[in-house]
Amino acid sequence: MTIIEKFFMIDYDESALMLDRTKEFESYDATPIGAIVFASMGVEGIHYCIQPRIGDTTLENSPVYRISPMDFSTRTVVWTAKNFRDFISISIHLKDFWALPCLIGIEKDEFYGYLEQYKYEFGVKSESEKASILVSVEQLKESLSIIEIDDLYSYIQTSYADERNHHRLDFAALDIVEEKLGIYHHK
Repeated sequence: MTIIEKFFMIDYDESALMLDRTKEFESYDATPIGAIVFASMGVEGIHYCIQPRIGDTTLENSPVYRISPMDFSTRTVVWTAKNFRDFISISIHLKDFWALPCLIGIEKDEFYGYLEQYKYEFGVKSESEKASILVSVEQLKESLSIIEIDDLYSYIQTSYADERNHHRLDFAALDIVEEKLGIYHHK
């Protein structure tokens, strides 16, 4: 059973986490060829996918990307975590599934400023919203045996800088490739 199949079996409040599971998703030009889309944000076509590594039948060691097809900057395709468990772990820590891609490639002071902002935003939610988020987070944590990452800043910076954590991505549309500075490829 793949990690994504396990994820689909968990009964959590999708609206509380703003992470809508999706098994059938109509891909955009910005969706890498062969990617397995597992969730969408429900706005502007933003979705998350795993790009399977050769031989990784469980998808445990394949990178996660956020695809934002309506973002015409260089942030259309953003490497998000070196694997699915880390993606969930970081997002659980932030209590926000939108936040993670915004934290990649920024300076330490700005990073910790964002963390404080996310804590504040969580703190001002209604008690019922907070409770729903916390219950959903616990369901994900327990069901997927998620381990917390102690130093998020170091993890994100080190993992993002290590080219071994990235995957060669192929796209059907040439314009996606051109904006990615040669990292990605047109088929």
